Amino acid sequence: MVFPQDAAMKQPIYRYDWAFGITPIKGFWWDWQKELPTEGALAIHVVLQPMGDAPEAIPISATVSALQPSRNTKGFWEQAWPMIPKTAADAVMAVEPAFPLLRYLSSGLTLVSNVIESQGANQKNWFLYQFLDENLRCPTVEWRINKNVLKEYGPLLCGSLFLAFSSSIESDRGSVRLLLRPQIRYNPEDDICYIIPTAKLPDDQQVYIDVKPRENSGVSTKENSPSDARSGEHAGSAP
Repeated sequence: MVFPQDAAMKQPIYRYDWAFGITPIKGFWWDWQKELPTEGALAIHVVLQPMGDAPEAIPISATVSALQPSRNTKGFWEQAWPMIPKTAADAVMAVEPAFPLLRYLSSGLTLVSNVIESQGANQKNWFLYQFLDENLRCPTVEWRINKNVLKEYGPLLCGSLFLAFSSSIESDRGSVRLLLRPQIRYNPEDDICYIIPTAKLPDDQQVYIDVKPRENSGVSTKENSPSDARSGEHAGSAP
């Protein structure tokens, strides 16, 4: 959880992570990446479903991340090293300008593994989209991830969603359910025709967590779904 530096704006911001990976079924090897469309190969949904008299979840920011260096990118320390003072004398002289940078890099909002840029040098990597889920009638945040991201970073991706809440659990009896819905697309003619691996799972096997933010204590409690018990702090981990 992160608090803004300005004391007058002490609105807690909570971070929730998801992980999504793909692997072939043993004995059925095929080049599954080759058949993916260039744009919108993956869609990851996090549905913000109020349960009971729940506080409103307000999306603040979101990221996609992967380990670097990848095939064509430098690692974090390779990129950051030119900004770090080379000697102790330099560090002493530059302590004031260096401190805000280090504080910024160490904050939960920025150091979310290795963040993948949404826009590369010559191509789009991913973007965000928000809509109202037609069945659950609640807000949904969608990550649309292009094929080049999978080829560059591999088929195991992580994302983070930063949320604020309109009120605390002290004044609300319900919780907010964060439901993870990963999707993959093979139909190049229809940009909303996705395969949803979790679509046929019963409700008690869906990947979700129920969160109850506590304004005064500075924490967010959560209850994992049975299928999410292995994911720890992640908002979900799809098979």
